Amino acid sequence: MEGIDAGLVANEDRAVRRSVNVCSDIKDRKDSDTVKANAKFRFEGGTVPHLSDAQSGRIVSAVQDTFCSAHKPTDIKPKKAQAHAEAEPKSNGRAADKAAVAHVTRVHGAFGGNGMVDVYTDWTGGMFGGHNPDGKLVVSAYQTWMPGTGSGLVTVYDAEGEILANGNF
Repeated sequence: MEGIDAGLVANEDRAVRRSVNVCSDIKDRKDSDTVKANAKFRFEGGTVPHLSDAQSGRIVSAVQDTFCSAHKPTDIKPKKAQAHAEAEPKSNGRAADKAAVAHVTRVHGAFGGNGMVDVYTDWTGGMFGGHNPDGKLVVSAYQTWMPGTGSGLVTVYDAEGEILANGNF
C-alpha cells in the first residue's frame, strides 16, 4: 500500500485492521462500488487526507491480493508433518511457542525479511474464536526464528482462512 500512498502504512496496526475490514466486505460479496467507497472511507483521513477513486480501487486490489487471497490458497497443501518441519522452532524455543507451532499445517511466502508470510493452522473460530493468543504465539515464534528487517509481515490463519494474528518480522 506504500506504493499507493506512504501515509497508508504510517500506522501498520491500523492499516492491517482496515485491510481486514475491506477483506470482510469482499468476502461478504458487497458490490465493487460499495467495497471501494468503504475502503476510501476507512483509509482516508489523518496521514492520508484525500484518496482518489483510483487509489481506493488500488487499495481494494492490494487487500484482495494479500489478505483475501490467503483465504483461498491455490498452492498445494503439504502434509502436516512437512509443514511443521518448515516452521520447527529452534531447540531453544519456549514450550508455549513449540505447542502453538504444533498446530501449523502450512507456511507460504517469503522466508526472511522483506516479504509476506502466511502461516496456516488447524485452529478454528477466527480472531474472536479463542485462538488469537495462540496465533500471536506463532507470530512471536516466527519473529524469533526468522528475524528480519522489520519490513516483512507474517499473518496466521485458522483452518477456514480467517485471520488469527499478524505482526512484522
